[in-house]
Amino acid sequence: MLLQQQQQQQQQQQHQQQHRQHQQQHQQQHQQQQHQQQQQQHQHQQQHQQQQHHQHQQHQQHQQQQHQQHEHQQQQQQQQQQQQQLTSPRELQLGAPQGVQLGAPAEVQLGAPEEVQLGAPGAPEGVQEGSEETDAKRCINSSSNSSNSSSSSNSSNSNENSSSSRSSTSSNSSNRQQPKQQQQRNQQRQQQQQQQQQQEQHQQHQHHQQQQQQQHQQQHKE
Repeated sequence: MLLQQQQQQQQQQQHQQQHRQHQQQHQQQHQQQQHQQQQQQHQHQQQHQQQQHHQHQQHQQHQQQQHQQHEHQQQQQQQQQQQQQLTSPRELQLGAPQGVQLGAPAEVQLGAPEEVQLGAPGAPEGVQEGSEETDAKRCINSSSNSSNSSSSSNSSNSNENSSSSRSSTSSNSSNRQQPKQQQQRNQQRQQQQQQQQQQEQHQQHQHHQQQQQQQHQQQHKE
């Protein structure tokens, strides 16, 4: 009887030990699984953060490109403004007035007066020399007077032609100035539109930066 009791007790103890060992093994396996899952989750979070960081870098590069394009557009606008300042005022100040001031007045002042001043004084000399040659000299003087009158009429016609040419050049210069002013207005409108587009892009850029900061804060909280 005693032997049987001892054997039963030993069997029970062995059974309890086996049960404990089995429980310990199960707990260890469960802990290992949990640890592996935590490591996998941590790795997944790190990969996700790396991807977001890579996207953030790409976005920064894209923003830098946009900023460079913005500076390039500003440089183009400055060049256009400088070209406008250099081209139009010089043509307006130097183009037409030179032809008007220097061209025709020289012919008007120098052409006719010489013929008028030098041609006519022949008559008094013929009158003073003698009475016999007066008739012939009067004929010569009359012919010279007629030539002087014709030259004066020609000079008046040349003056009229020069005045008409002046009016035509002034009208042409005014007609040239009008399309240049229209081009300047069109360029100013284009510049205003470009500036508005650039301001909108800059606002979108700021909004996107705020979204990125919010996402980054949420990741740190998690």
